[in-house]
Amino acid sequence: MILAANDLLRFLDRVPALGVGGAIVLTLVGLVLWLFGGYIIRVATVIGGLVIGTLAGVLVSPWLGGADMWWVMALLGGVVGGLLAALLFRVWMALAMALILAVLVPAAVLVWRGAPLPPVPGVRTAVQEVRNVDNLDSPQARQTLAHLAEFGERETQAVAAWWEELGSAGQRTLKIALGIASLVGVLLGSLLPKVAAVVQSTLVGALLWVAGARGLLIIFFPVAMRDMRAGPRAWLVLLGLITLVGIFLQWSMRRRNADKSRGT
Repeated sequence: MILAANDLLRFLDRVPALGVGGAIVLTLVGLVLWLFGGYIIRVATVIGGLVIGTLAGVLVSPWLGGADMWWVMALLGGVVGGLLAALLFRVWMALAMALILAVLVPAAVLVWRGAPLPPVPGVRTAVQEVRNVDNLDSPQARQTLAHLAEFGERETQAVAAWWEELGSAGQRTLKIALGIASLVGVLLGSLLPKVAAVVQSTLVGALLWVAGARGLLIIFFPVAMRDMRAGPRAWLVLLGLITLVGIFLQWSMRRRNADKSRGT
């Protein structure tokens, strides 16, 4: 199914379905990233590398050191993963910045132009079908594989139809936006990793806490929010302004801390 630009609002409208607790968690996590993400992202990257390295060590232990030595391989993998994450922080920032901008910038261009967004695959349905399979050699498994093949073909056709619906002008605009966003992301993450960390955290944080706060307002003040309903362009502008404010706040705190360090 092809999504229209108004589905940006439909995405935000789904947040109240998470309940008060889910909306509060979204808001709090978003605010932490929005205000302090630039400070914690390096530590989070190292912790992520340590966890991934530890899991990799456990998985390869039967082939390298034997099952009895899994804890040694886990420790070694964790150390190596943490070190690589710390040493290659600039690379991770470049890749993450390029990925985030490559997704958000073209999507923002499509919403602003009122063009259709890409189709959303029914991944949940496909995963549920796989979970229902008990025996990979059973007729049920073969039927599930056939369904998954049909699912992949339908999604491929939907994406192709969406691409054709954009037209030559829309396709050209999207390619230019994707190329520029990816290039800017790589350059920013490579040359200014700390700036990239701030930009990434404020972008993601703003999206999360705005979605969570809006969900809470819909839950507690549904009539007022229905009367104040804004279009997708207004939400794009709001998210952009909130992101800029977050970048300013994080950079101001960083400058203040640097001034205090020099003063002492």
